[in-house]
This record gives sequence, structure tokens and C-alpha cells, in this order.
Amino acid sequence: MSTGIKDKHTEILDWIRIRRQRLGDKIPVVGNLAPYIFVSPFYILFVIFLLFPILYTLYLSFFEFLGVGNQTLFVLNLGFTTFEVNSLARLRFVGLANYERLLGDPQFHQSLWNTLYITIVEMPIKVIAALGLAVILNQSWMKLSKTFRTLILIPVSANLVAYSAVFLAILIEGGFMDYLFTLVGLTPIEWITDPLWARHSLAGMGIWRYVGYNMIILSAGLQQVPQHLYEAAELDGANHWQKFWYVTLPQIRPILLFVVVTTTIGQLKKFSEPMTIYEAGAPLSGSQTIVMFMYRQAFVNFNLGYASAVTYAILIIIAIIAMIEMWWGE
Repeated sequence: MSTGIKDKHTEILDWIRIRRQRLGDKIPVVGNLAPYIFVSPFYILFVIFLLFPILYTLYLSFFEFLGVGNQTLFVLNLGFTTFEVNSLARLRFVGLANYERLLGDPQFHQSLWNTLYITIVEMPIKVIAALGLAVILNQSWMKLSKTFRTLILIPVSANLVAYSAVFLAILIEGGFMDYLFTLVGLTPIEWITDPLWARHSLAGMGIWRYVGYNMIILSAGLQQVPQHLYEAAELDGANHWQKFWYVTLPQIRPILLFVVVTTTIGQLKKFSEPMTIYEAGAPLSGSQTIVMFMYRQAFVNFNLGYASAVTYAILIIIAIIAMIEMWWGE
């Protein structure tokens, strides 16, 4: 009985195999395209939501935006319904005029200076402080290192706008910092309304939030350094500083380079914090970054063509700085 069932089962499998082979012979293209069909959703979404905006932004940077499009491109008749597809925008070709305007725009120059100033102040502290914390917490004699890592990492979980609002409440005129200064007999500082101190306030906010993030990445790199290298250095009479300089740094150099590059990119994309303090009364001369400048041109002044040119200028600046850092780190 069982043998008969097994034979019947074998016949069914052979029949399915033959039918599948015949179907594949009739439409061999389907079999060849099967892998591409399965991965096609990713590429469709990539083209719609990433590649098209990138290319359209480049296209738009050579035009002046005149308003929402009202010209019918084509009509799609599906039988049960009809779709009318209109042009995205009314545009006027201006060539390189947007880029020429960018080179002579004092507001863009000021926003670029603000961004670079905040980066120069903030980035070294975020990297050096993170490296120092990572080295200390990686020591064998350090107790409760996991607890300290968690506490230092907590600020990363804070929402950008939320933590900016908290710092704003601390730094605003009459806030907690003014109270502390008055308590010890010092003159309060205009943390928000003074352009220079507004830049320093933005740098301080970024340091508080991102030092823990960089520390975790560097800690992971430190834990991969072979212990026998330290033992060999100790046998050669190396002190703590020499072990750090000649063993630790060369071993974590790729991780350190990654932290420097990603931190720089993040700095040049700073938006939420300056926008928050600007809405609270900070002057544009001290709070406006290049991404905030791009946002205001696009969604406040509706200069979408000019904003697109600014977007590609930001991309070029980030690419140049990142390549310099990578070349320096090799």
C-alpha cells in the first residue's frame, strides 16, 4: 500500500517537473527575469523617491520657478477612469544665473560662514571628547563602564526639536543660565540674541547631543584592538601615552576617520537647532546655516530654482571637505 502511494507521489512530481520545464521552454524570458522582478520594488521606490528628486533638483537649478504647473502633459485613459497629468511647475530657463547669484549673495556667504564657524568650534570637541571618554571607559580598572556609556549616550535619543527647545529655555534671556550668572555676580550673556554667542550656543547644543554617539562608535573600535599589542608595548617599556599614540591611534584610524567624516557631514547639514533658536528671536546673522538658508529660499521665498542651486552647492562643499578629510586620513 505504501509502495503504491510512493509511486503515485513520484508520478505527480514528475508531471509537475515536466509541465514546469515545458512552461519555461515556452516563456524562457520569465525565468531569466525572475530575480529582477523580485528586487524591482526597491528600484522602483529608489527611482521615484531618491533618484528622480536628485535629477529634478539639478534640472530645476537652471530655471526660475514661476508657479505650480498648469499645462496638461498627457491624458491617461484606463477605461473606468481618466487621469490628467500636468507639468510639475512653470519654469523659465535662466542657465547659470542661479549659481552666479549664489556666488554674489551676502546672505549665502554669511550662512556658509556661520556653518563653518560652528563646525570649527564644535567638531573637534565632539571627536576629541568622545575619544577620551571611549578610552577611559574601555580601561579594565573602570567600574560601571556600561552604566556610564548608557548615561552618556542618552542625549542621542532626544528629539532634535525637543532638545533644542530645552536648551532654548535654559539659554533664553531670563532663563536658567542668566539666573546662575546673576547668582554669582556676573553679567548675563546674550546667548541667543548676540550673533557670536548664538553660534557658540548652537555648538554647545551639538556637543551635548552627539558626543555619546561618537563615543559608542569609537568604543567599538577600541575593543577590536588586539591586547597582545599593548603587552608587547609594555615589554618595550612604553608608558600610557606612548601606548595610546603608537598602538591605539594607528589601530582605530579607520574608525576615527569614519567618525570625523560623518561628524563633518552632520555639521554641514545642521538645521533643526538653528531654526528653533531663530524662531525664538536669534538673528539670522548668527543662527542661519546653509541648509536653513536653502530651506528659507525654497519654502519661505519660493525661489525653488535658486534653492536647488544652493542644494547642489551644499553637496559640492560637503563632497570636497569629505574628500580632503579622507585624503588626510589615509
